[in-house]
Amino acid sequence: MKKAFSLVELAIVLTIISILVAGAVGGTKVLRLSELNGVIKTITKHKSDINTFFSIYTALPGDIDNAQDLWGSAGNLDNGNGDGVIDWSSETFDAHLHMSKAEIIADSGYTGVSGGYAMPIDFNDGEAFLINTKSHFGYYIQNINILQIASEINNALFIPKDAYYIDKKLDDGAPKTGKVTFRNLGAATSNDAACTNSSTGYYISSETVGCNIVFDINM
Repeated sequence: MKKAFSLVELAIVLTIISILVAGAVGGTKVLRLSELNGVIKTITKHKSDINTFFSIYTALPGDIDNAQDLWGSAGNLDNGNGDGVIDWSSETFDAHLHMSKAEIIADSGYTGVSGGYAMPIDFNDGEAFLINTKSHFGYYIQNINILQIASEINNALFIPKDAYYIDKKLDDGAPKTGKVTFRNLGAATSNDAACTNSSTGYYISSETVGCNIVFDINM
């Protein structure tokens, strides 16, 4: 006949299980913070790379008006108009291509056309692209050049508390003001209800992916 566990033995087993569960949960949180800090590093590095491009060429990537003189016209590489605005769509399509041709960023297969202009982000298969918010809906601050980080260009990539973490590290922690905001795309997955619960702050209690990130890159 097998001997039953004593209360002391059961207590030891439950304690060990609790420690293992706590370690697993803690490890998951550490991994998540590491991933989010990686996104922050990517954003700050890209802003620095844009500044480097501007300091060399006195123009923004995509908007530079003598790009073909510098790098040729192969691969759909076009000139911008030099007005200081990264216009949709041609200049947005060329922005990362210009930066890669200048050897400021690695070439991630940029083609200068739709489907080959976004920079890959190492977080849930995210993407980032450069554009000016002028005349585009859903941006809380108009007429600025921005880096937008999202899923499939415009969809939500972050749960609200993760977007808040990034915003707080880089800016004011508010989704509709400052250097870091989000794009309210209404019916799309990144919208006011999903990201902010239609308020002035992030919807921290929500575990549903509902936010993209918009970062002001103006000089």
